[in-house]
Amino acid sequence: MMNLHSSRAAVAMMRMMGCNNGRYARNFLHSDCVIDEKTVVMQKRDNEGFGFVLRGAKANTPIEEFTPTPVFPALQYLESVDEGGVAWQAGLRTGDFLIEVNQGSVVKVGHRQVVNMIRQGGNHLVIKVVTVSRNMDLGDTARKIGTSAS
Repeated sequence: MMNLHSSRAAVAMMRMMGCNNGRYARNFLHSDCVIDEKTVVMQKRDNEGFGFVLRGAKANTPIEEFTPTPVFPALQYLESVDEGGVAWQAGLRTGDFLIEVNQGSVVKVGHRQVVNMIRQGGNHLVIKVVTVSRNMDLGDTARKIGTSAS
């Protein structure tokens, strides 16, 4: 079971992506999304971090009942990425969802386990992420402008 902290993280993530509440997220169609998957290889020095903050579900075992969707493809995501840091230079950005860490799937894996997988790699990290963003067409833009003008 996901805890309250992870539920808050999910809501924060949906808001960041332009979803106002959980009902909207359920209606967020795959065609409304732009999904970009990439794998990056990072090398850091001793005594420095990779330059990101990981956020997501806290669980001691994989959360098998979690079903990935185009809007929420994994349990762990990057809450922040330090501009100019190792992760930033590799192309990672705030909101990226972690799919794999060092070739191991982390889609349904809890926070502590993912952190341990990252640490096991030492100064070397191979990470696959998915970036999900809204696909705003001209009709959406016109509706938003018309709505905000009233």
